[in-house]
Amino acid sequence: MMEDKRLKVSATYITKRFALNVNNDNSKKTLFKANKQTRDFWSLRNINLDVYDGECVGIIGLNGSGKSTLVNLISEIISPTTGELKVNGEVSIISIGAGLQNGITGRENIRLKALMMGMSNKEIDEKMDEIIAFSELGPFIDELVKNYSSGMKSKLGFSIAVYQNPDILIIDEALSVGDSTFAEKSSKKCLNSDNKKDNICSFS
Repeated sequence: MMEDKRLKVSATYITKRFALNVNNDNSKKTLFKANKQTRDFWSLRNINLDVYDGECVGIIGLNGSGKSTLVNLISEIISPTTGELKVNGEVSIISIGAGLQNGITGRENIRLKALMMGMSNKEIDEKMDEIIAFSELGPFIDELVKNYSSGMKSKLGFSIAVYQNPDILIIDEALSVGDSTFAEKSSKKCLNSDNKKDNICSFS
């Protein structure tokens, strides 16, 4: 646990290395593992970052610059190669369609994800109409998610996550596929003082 309780994320000289397969031989023998070669790819090098309660942090960079790698580290989906990373609080990450089940409806996805996040059925029933209204999906909430556009999936995923009031909310390009009005509303929702917790929002 970090000494300063307001400090939600602390990264010190974080690096992340991936091993990429290299094929220098077009012959069939390269199909065998013993003949495969790898090279190091450093997605992140010596990243330092401190984020406190109530802050909204934007991470900007070109495709492949390591934005998603960084948020995946904070979400503990992957581990850093070197450096020290401390996260103080519950993390919820939203990317386009992440965690949504295509074979059920939007309404059913709300209940499923909320149950997985620890909510009771009574709590879900109390918030269901509010979540649906915020998502702006209207009658499409009872359609199968597999028929949704990427923007509709983004709206649904954000609406579910933000109503859980997580300590740390990470949005990985999910709102880039939606309309600007919804993106602005979502940003305001992150910073809403009525939330029970002092959320931080990280937009990458």
